[in-house]
Order: sequence, then structure tokens, then C-alpha cells
Amino acid sequence: MGGFLEFPKLTDLLNEGKQVGLLYHWTDLVGSLNIISQDFLKGYLTDTFKEQPAISFTRDKNFYKGKNKLATKPEICFVVDGDKLSNHYKIQPFQDPKIKKDEMEEKVLTKGIENFSQYVVKILVVKNRFGKSNTYSPDQIEDKWKLIGGEGYPNYEKYIEWLTSKGFNVESLLK
Repeated sequence: MGGFLEFPKLTDLLNEGKQVGLLYHWTDLVGSLNIISQDFLKGYLTDTFKEQPAISFTRDKNFYKGKNKLATKPEICFVVDGDKLSNHYKIQPFQDPKIKKDEMEEKVLTKGIENFSQYVVKILVVKNRFGKSNTYSPDQIEDKWKLIGGEGYPNYEKYIEWLTSKGFNVESLLK
């Protein structure tokens, strides 16, 4: 007697989320310290996101190399499992008018992502930009580093060691 056709369970079909792939959230050193120490990525209302708070992501791992008009130089990148994130948050594609090139951007519609570390696959650190923020003074960076338990100014090696101690997979990039 022949085999029976097997149909997927309804719960398996309903649990399958949007297939997003990897997403990249670029920030500066102080931003990364805030995100990691709070395990929270905050959404904002901006000129681009006027109706609802949102968080910007890109599909472009090499975004930091481009000439963009962001307020900060991207130093640190959170590589996020977009498939897992899409199971809990609404993700929409969008084009940021401040970025000239045709970039694949996504926005997550939320006031913030709780337990953000559960979605992080890896953290990328641009070594030759590390700690060279155009947003924060060295004193502000050092103060934030001390608030999370660091000593002195956070050099590249201390930061990588701190990330690793938190259980993150880290990759260094050069510009």
C-alpha cells in the first residue's frame, strides 16, 4: 500500500515568519554601550519616521564605507537575525531620503526592541574608526565607559574583550 501524503501542521504554517535574512544596525561607540548595557534598542520619531517610532536597519554590510549624511560615523554594527526579529516586530522596507545611493533599508516599527541581544548574531567593529566619534567628546565616551564598569578610556582591545565577556561574537573590519 502506498504512503500517505503528509500535510504541514497549521501551527507550523502560522509560525513561519517573514523571510528577512541578516539586517545591520550601525551606530557609534556610545550608542553601542547604551544598547548593550540596557539590552534595548530604542525607536525614534524622526523626519523619516513621522507617524510612528521606528528603528532603521540596512541590508548592506558595507554601509559604513559609503558617503552618507548620518549624524554619526558608523563605528559599530549589530548584525541581527531578521527572520527571528520579524516574528516579534513589524518590519517594512523604506528608502531614507538622506542616503543617495539605492540602498536596501528596513524599518522596524516599534518604540524599542526589548532583549535586543537575543536577535544579535554578531557585532562588527570598524577598527580604524573606533572611538573617533564625531558626536561625543572623549570625556563623554570615557564617562559612559565608566558607568558600565570600564576603567580608563575604552580602547579597541578593552571593548572587544568586554563584548566577548558578554557572550557576543565579534568581527573586526578595516575601512
